[in-house]
Amino acid sequence: MIKIIIIVLIMIISDVNNEELNNSTEISKPDDNEEPKVWTHWTKWSGCSVTCGIGHIKRNRYCLVGGCGLNEKQSQLRTCTLPTCSTQARKAKLWDHWGKWSCCSVTCGPGKMTRWRHCVSGGCSIGEKEAQIKSCQDKPCINYN
Repeated sequence: MIKIIIIVLIMIISDVNNEELNNSTEISKPDDNEEPKVWTHWTKWSGCSVTCGIGHIKRNRYCLVGGCGLNEKQSQLRTCTLPTCSTQARKAKLWDHWGKWSCCSVTCGPGKMTRWRHCVSGGCSIGEKEAQIKSCQDKPCINYN
């Protein structure tokens, strides 16, 4: 019965893909008491896992029938080598001068003052700026109980 199911499945796969059996599936040899597993063809190789330096590419195939575990798949990894990562490739950011300190954020008690500067060239993002914050206290708060 198992052989009939596998043969029917192989015929269906061959008809659907309109390919020869060797190009679309593979049957693995089982141990003595296991059903043979039928696998899909290998997927295409993925892109490299890194944008520079040494990474890996991956491809998978999936078990279709015969003693398969839930979502059972096999993976293959290969090394990929891209140009060396370079820290010099990034442009240094250039900043304008720090602006004036803001007024204290509160009229009494502890508060904060802020000043800003903007990135003007190099590897800046659009509208990129930095802040400096310092504490301030103009006068203590009076508590009228």
